[in-house]
Amino acid sequence: MALTSLYAGVSGLNVNGDAISVIGNNIANSNTIGFKGGRVQFQDIVSKSIGGGGSSQIGRGAHTGNISTLFTQSSFETTSRTTDLAVDGEGFFIVNDNGVNLYTRAGDFIFDKDGYMVNSGSLRVQGWGVDEDGGTIGDITDINIADVSSSSRPTEIVSIGANLDSTSETRFVLDDYNNQIVVDGTTVTLNAGTYTGETLAAALEERISGALGSDFFTVTYSPVTGKFTFANDTGAAVDLEMGVEDASIREILGFDPATVTIADGANILSGTPRLTDKLFYANNNNNTLVFTLGGVEYTAIIPASAIPYNTQEISTGPSAGSISTAVEDALNGVVAGTPFTVAYDDDTGKFTIASSSASEVTFLWQDERTSAEQLLGFASEYDPNNTLTVNSFTIPAGGGDVESVYSPNTVFDPTGATYSTALNVYDTLGSPHTVTLYFKKVSSNNWEWFAVMNSDDLDNGIPDPVDGSPRPMMVGNGGTLEFNPNGSLKAVTGNDDLYVNFSGGADLLQPLSIDFGTSTQEGGSGLDGTTQYANASATFSQSQDGFPAGALTGVSVGREGLISGVFSNGEIKPLAQLALAMFQSPWGLVKEGNNLWSETVESGNVSVGLPQTAGRGEIAANSLEQSNVDIATEFVRMISAQRAFQANARMITTSDELLNDVVNLKR
Repeated sequence: MALTSLYAGVSGLNVNGDAISVIGNNIANSNTIGFKGGRVQFQDIVSKSIGGGGSSQIGRGAHTGNISTLFTQSSFETTSRTTDLAVDGEGFFIVNDNGVNLYTRAGDFIFDKDGYMVNSGSLRVQGWGVDEDGGTIGDITDINIADVSSSSRPTEIVSIGANLDSTSETRFVLDDYNNQIVVDGTTVTLNAGTYTGETLAAALEERISGALGSDFFTVTYSPVTGKFTFANDTGAAVDLEMGVEDASIREILGFDPATVTIADGANILSGTPRLTDKLFYANNNNNTLVFTLGGVEYTAIIPASAIPYNTQEISTGPSAGSISTAVEDALNGVVAGTPFTVAYDDDTGKFTIASSSASEVTFLWQDERTSAEQLLGFASEYDPNNTLTVNSFTIPAGGGDVESVYSPNTVFDPTGATYSTALNVYDTLGSPHTVTLYFKKVSSNNWEWFAVMNSDDLDNGIPDPVDGSPRPMMVGNGGTLEFNPNGSLKAVTGNDDLYVNFSGGADLLQPLSIDFGTSTQEGGSGLDGTTQYANASATFSQSQDGFPAGALTGVSVGREGLISGVFSNGEIKPLAQLALAMFQSPWGLVKEGNNLWSETVESGNVSVGLPQTAGRGEIAANSLEQSNVDIATEFVRMISAQRAFQANARMITTSDELLNDVVNLKR
């Protein structure tokens, strides 16, 4: 007599013991990050058949067929650490153990002392390097952020939003360089100082009438147009000289011709005043030009003077005269035959040097002996962002000319400014410099603007010659702002011609564009930047796109797995890209302990890719995936396994009693 029930009971004890072991392991790991619970699958054992067909089979019990892992998504625990990561969806993090890749759902990562991203077991997390746009580079490798820093970026664009008070008065500043006018051969000098349009008109009328000995010459000013009207009722024609010899007031009054004649009973209207004059200071550090002509090298010296050069031709008075004439005389003074002419353009602020020589002329701006290049706005090398390339400064044989690369810096007098605002910009070394924008009202809807820097901040800055103290220098040529009657910005000029030579060793000729908003002439509303309303002048927004070098202060991880660095200078840039692994059959993975799996033949080959691609999940930062073990479910399974174990034990004792009865049949 063979009692298979005895062996079936033993097998029941074994499989339910396995079940209780798996349940115990699940419960033990109910708080293990990224843990995936297991489940036992039983299979029956067929012993023999006592007849034909399936209805005549007797089983021998059960055995453990498989213990499978349940890869169901679990809930997330929110944490305060940005490198705590969880996979929301399919996929595994990849970590490297001495050259062997292992896989995990536990994303409790940190950066170690060497800058590597590691898990709690110090295994290095795998991903890709990235370019500045976040694109992946090369193959997957260890993620490392050691020695990561943010390089400085020079400022290219300055944006400003401000209101300029439409009720402001125009200010005219007269000094020893622009306060003379010649009336019928008599030089008239106005007092230096700051005037409004009305007070300057009154002062002109008083001095001109005094020189004429007549009360029938009048000067009036229109705040709407910003122009002056000179009316002559003296009984004779009147000659006014404003830009030659003893006269120096032409620009500030807005006259184009240097001499005008006003017939009796007639009047003339001035042009639009230019409220800021250019003053060029030549000294022994910036006044040498070296050039070749016909193969012969020459050195020309612009006379150094503590008195500034002007843009006009004024041979007497405090001014040292016209800067263009001084350069022309210096060049022709060392070359026989006077082949050079030099002109200065008030609109662009640039110089043009022309030659009529039959021989080629080459200016050696790159020669260290040449020191006048910044005084005149030339450069030896220049190619910022491929916007402008200067290959040579050579005038071909037979004649031609060369033009300044940029408008050179000049000393600025801020006295007549109606409003100013300042902000920091950065050079190519990341050093900050302060640029101050000054605004001068010209007429009811027109303003001049100027970019000004301290002479200490400029490579070619010229300090005060008396005490050596720093002083404001105009950078570039400035420009104009024109407004519509509704206060919106109509047009802007001058903002594309600003090149800065910062001090401190940074690249010279750094282009700087000033954005005052989108004017109506450009198709904009004219209200997104600078406006002109009858409110106090004020700046309500300003920005610039440069920044200094910065150190890494933190990281962030996006849903796509891109790790970005947050730097002390405010920049955020990509550092690395996390990789996720997928398998055709994750149930074939082998547990290696410490929340790790390794691939096997049963799992299939690993497929590595970016999060959110090809079915891979996305990354949740500041989160950890909890164990997917459900305690209530495990308790139910434990009770069921316990009852089954007890029943199989009773089966063994029952079978034993039956065998005992068989033995007792002999007695």
